[in-house]
Formats: sequence, C-alpha cells, structure tokens
Amino acid sequence: MDARLLDGHTVGSAMGPFQEAYLRLRTQYAEALNELGGAGLGSLDEIYRAMIDMRNYIILGDPAVRLRAGLFPEDT
Repeated sequence: MDARLLDGHTVGSAMGPFQEAYLRLRTQYAEALNELGGAGLGSLDEIYRAMIDMRNYIILGDPAVRLRAGLFPEDT
C-alpha cells in the first residue's frame, strides 16, 4: 500500500491490494469448503482468519486523499 501512496494514488485506490487479497482468500475458502463437504472444518481456520482480517481493514478519513510526496525539499 505504501508504494501506491507514494506513486500518487489515492488512499482508496491504494487499498486495492487488500480487496484483491480478500477475494483470493474467499475463493480459496469456498473451494476448500466445497471439497470437504462440511467435514474437517478445523483445517480451514487459518484461511478463514486471514480472509476475515483482509476484509476488516478500514480507512479512517477521506479515501480520496493523496500524499504530496516530493512537495517539500528534504531536510539536511
């Protein structure tokens, strides 16, 4: 996310990788759940927790904000 912010993306746009990670994990979880057919759900705990963690990231403030990298000369 930091690299995208420094490249001039908005905060909302920089959150894209989190959404992509959540969608990948959700797909993995659904596929594994279908394969198990409800048996052995304990083996899916790690995927489930990672999926929920990715879903629960939030932005406090305006997602349209951009960092003004390079605006000020570096302190020496």
